[in-house]
Amino acid sequence: MTSFRRSLYFNSFFSNKITFKYSRHFLNLTKYILITRGDYRHFSIKTLAPEGTILKGINIYKKGSDPVALKESEYPNWLWKILDEDSSILDKEIIKKKEYKKNNKEKIKTNNFLKSQL
Repeated sequence: MTSFRRSLYFNSFFSNKITFKYSRHFLNLTKYILITRGDYRHFSIKTLAPEGTILKGINIYKKGSDPVALKESEYPNWLWKILDEDSSILDKEIIKKKEYKKNNKEKIKTNNFLKSQL
C-alpha cells in the first residue's frame, strides 16, 4: 500500500517545479477546461477515477478509511491550481528574497573591493 501513497518532491530550493507521485490509475497530468454552472475552470489535472471509486492508499489517518472520488465539479477551485506554476505565490516571494540577497552580496563585495584599492 505504501507504493500508492503520494509523496511530494521539491526540486532544489523550492523551485516552481513540484511533482507529485500518484497511482497511475488516479491522475493524468493533462490540461483541459471543464465548464460547469457557466464557469470556465482551467484544470491542470484530469482525474481518471470515476465518481464513487475508492482511492486505496491515500488515507493518512490510522483509524480512517480510504476516501471516495467525487465529481470534479464538487472539489474546490483552489485544489486544481496547486500544481500550476503561476499560482505559487510563496515561491515567487522566496525567489524575490534570494535575488535581493544576491544583489546585496554583490554590492557589498564591490564596495569592499573598492575600499581595498584606495
